[in-house]
Amino acid sequence: MQLTVPINKALETLHRNLDEHITELKKANEVWTEEVIEALGKMRDAMRRDALHASNAELSQLFYQKPIDNRANYSKFIGALELARDGGQTTMQIDEEDYDRMFADNWDWRRHSKTINATYTAKDIRH
Repeated sequence: MQLTVPINKALETLHRNLDEHITELKKANEVWTEEVIEALGKMRDAMRRDALHASNAELSQLFYQKPIDNRANYSKFIGALELARDGGQTTMQIDEEDYDRMFADNWDWRRHSKTINATYTAKDIRH
């Protein structure tokens, strides 16, 4: 099924989703940075005590699972829709899958970032 959607409504939704992502990313980065600093301190202390037995496993895991920034992905779609709007287009045709991605923020890259970022935002009890 094809749906006709106002471009301004899609832009409003994408901007709201982007704002939520930025808030989540900021919190995740704060917690991640604290954990990296703590892991670096443990590594330093281990190196001072017995360098042969020091392990960077914790630090490696943190760098493997650092918070994911999807601002560029959102910007790509926002930019395309703004260009269409500025060219005089007021509506666009989408299908159910496009609707799910755009209006439910159900992109594959967004689901992945929510999973990774939640490992840090769930630990952030200050906010």
